[in-house]
Amino acid sequence: MFAQDLFVFTSWIWFFTHNERYWEIYGIVKAIDQHEITQAKGILMNFLYELESWCTSIVAKQQDGQIIHSRNLDFDFSDNMRKMTYRATFTKGGKYSYEAVMFGATIGTYTGFKKGAYSISENQRFPEKSKYGLVENLVMGFAGFQEISWMIRDTLE
Repeated sequence: MFAQDLFVFTSWIWFFTHNERYWEIYGIVKAIDQHEITQAKGILMNFLYELESWCTSIVAKQQDGQIIHSRNLDFDFSDNMRKMTYRATFTKGGKYSYEAVMFGATIGTYTGFKKGAYSISENQRFPEKSKYGLVENLVMGFAGFQEISWMIRDTLE
């Protein structure tokens, strides 16, 4: 019961610290329309990358000058993540803004690009040497710090 209460508390923190993102996740939860998918679980899903993954990106230039930007999925549950991965084109005011590889039910952007401009991705992070690294990430998330995936999204926008 403690974990569930903590997630509900976190949901309220996000209501005040990340109001626009809170309502965006709310829209996803409403659209899914499943009793077991709550706002608190939607927020937790959007914080999962900060707790569990260690992805790596590669940038290479081909002989013809074409740049390739690639990444892997180093999640412990990557088979499930692959099933909910898609490529999205974002628009603003009806005009092209950017493209990104997205994961179902998440609103952050981990890999994206603007045609003719640049690409960006969140790369591998090394586990903290301190056993408190995970706790620090949790506290930062509950306290309303902005996640890297949101900074990437804002940069692309």
